Amino acid sequence: MRFRAILHIVLCLSFLQGQSQLERTGTPVSWSQSLMVNPDNQSLAQPDVQALLGEDAAIDEDRSAPFRFAYAREVDWNLDNSGTWMNLPNGDRLWLLGIEYNSAQSIAITLENLQLPKGGKLYVYSDDHQDYLGPITDEDNRSGELGLPHIKGQKIYAEYFEPNAFRGQSSFSITHVAGSYRNPFQDYIQNGACLELITPGQVNPTLRNASASVMRVLLDHGQRYATGVLVNNSANDGTPYVLMSSKALIGNPSSYVFQFDVMGSGCFMPSGSCALRTICGATIKMNDANTEASLLELSKQPRNDWQAFYSGWRLDEGASDNYYCIQHAKGLPQTLATYSGAFMPLMHAGVWTQGLAVLEGGQTAAGSLGAPIFDNDGNLLGIFKGGSAHCGGNGGIDRFVLLDEIWNNVQSFLDPENEDQDKMPGYYQPEQPAAKNNTSDFLMYPNPSNDYVKLVVPSDDRIVSVDLFNAIGMNVKSWGAAATLTLDDLPRGIYTVRVSGSETQYVAPLFVTGEH
Repeated sequence: MRFRAILHIVLCLSFLQGQSQLERTGTPVSWSQSLMVNPDNQSLAQPDVQALLGEDAAIDEDRSAPFRFAYAREVDWNLDNSGTWMNLPNGDRLWLLGIEYNSAQSIAITLENLQLPKGGKLYVYSDDHQDYLGPITDEDNRSGELGLPHIKGQKIYAEYFEPNAFRGQSSFSITHVAGSYRNPFQDYIQNGACLELITPGQVNPTLRNASASVMRVLLDHGQRYATGVLVNNSANDGTPYVLMSSKALIGNPSSYVFQFDVMGSGCFMPSGSCALRTICGATIKMNDANTEASLLELSKQPRNDWQAFYSGWRLDEGASDNYYCIQHAKGLPQTLATYSGAFMPLMHAGVWTQGLAVLEGGQTAAGSLGAPIFDNDGNLLGIFKGGSAHCGGNGGIDRFVLLDEIWNNVQSFLDPENEDQDKMPGYYQPEQPAAKNNTSDFLMYPNPSNDYVKLVVPSDDRIVSVDLFNAIGMNVKSWGAAATLTLDDLPRGIYTVRVSGSETQYVAPLFVTGEH
């Protein structure tokens, strides 16, 4: 039995990576079992929609703020004070909570202090089971916030499965519930003559790569949408940098939801027909309020099979017949605005910026904030920061901040190799190296131990950091570049050591035998 426990830990070390990626894999337990359960339901009142729309109107016209489409209410629901627990025949448990938001088109929840044991699974789904996400597992554990995408309908369910082996060791809170008061399809109908929808497989070949770098960003506890773009760097190392507008930084970036490949008519409303290629959370690397540009790093690289493109860029607008802005206007699937003519400097709110006035097709709108602008060759030049250019030659001008204007702030991130070039090609997601578990590459001794262990990595590598996890995947201790770990404050048990080296990563089980 002891050997099996060790083997199980070694084979399941993927939980150490902290995925923060959401997809649809498997289905909730209750869908496959005939369970007689009457779950606790929490109801939220509809906000004053007309008042909200009135507040939105002025912002929507200038397009210089994220697109608000939902209203979030603060709540305090957890496994102890809400929902209904049900015991399954084998000792496992199921927790179910119904959430109803009156007249909402869709609902999104924000989680906090997520601590799930190995085998725990949280799903969120619509009342009709047509839309869902999950499972959220121990790979997503965190002490801060975890924002989730919208689920279609005015009633959703949160369902958590807890294995008997870890009974009572799960915890999380639902802190915000956002209900959409706008219908994306109606917004498209009202603006459809000016919003040029990008159809998958039919996008201009020059822009196909550029389109694969653009993402919809859900902000402010599920209330607002903006646009971001995945950017390459001179190391070509797949660091997931995202260029956005600083005006979109509302709320904690750890709760932001980055959605890739939101394209086509199947993505007008949240639904199971739209690909759920989502990364939750990011950190701010650069924020320049003066130019209104920011650079974030996603909590995780996009998966290889998502075919996300790390956009290439150039530091001057060069000679281009047209310029292309790919966006999530009004939070809709990707649309395209095409400009002709040269960039023109203009003063806006006391700050010099770059403008384009001649629209050849499409139009920007609220939600376009942060949308990338590309040249004829698909090179990223900058991002949209606001404006009023109207389709059909009806006047107005759109404003952009160019990479050249913020280069001093982002150079250390986008040119870590100091190549000092004005142009950088883009590329598709590189292969991600797997963590090494081979004991011939890594030595940890004595093991078992009750007071300390020493770590030895290959001569061509060096230790950068060390993390220690208990049997349910919780990080209980961390070190810097330490070759000796002290264990005298740890209780008896089986742990997992993750050593992050400069070249690779090593994981191995550790047995603490002392009585403390």
